[in-house]
Amino acid sequence: MNVEVFSFCEYAANNNGSLTLQGTFDHQVVTEFPAVIPDFYMVVRVRLPRENPTSDCQLLFIDPDGKLAFKPTELKLQGPVTNTILRNRNVKVGKIGTYHVVLRANEKVVASIPLFIQKSTSRNVSPAGCLN
Repeated sequence: MNVEVFSFCEYAANNNGSLTLQGTFDHQVVTEFPAVIPDFYMVVRVRLPRENPTSDCQLLFIDPDGKLAFKPTELKLQGPVTNTILRNRNVKVGKIGTYHVVLRANEKVVASIPLFIQKSTSRNVSPAGCLN
């Protein structure tokens, strides 16, 4: 299994196997806790071996304390190349720190990406989480 794309982004689309990603990010700046990340996408593109082009995977969202923040998301990957786009709305995060999304297959971690949650004292924070 080769993970070719694993990212957070502001928008994603799958156009007949061609991925369109817009606004990739790895952090959110918030003004208060608990915070809500209003709308974002998670994109996973995986290439599987031709001799075994299926795999059951899980996405795990881990909080800064190393605990599961949400119930794992089950993925069934089929075909030599699989594009998966998950739209997430109003995701609540309870504390500052580094969260991780982990892609696991056959009980092994095959990829991981961080999401840095930072607190700002400024009230001038854009929806994308960047200071204006």
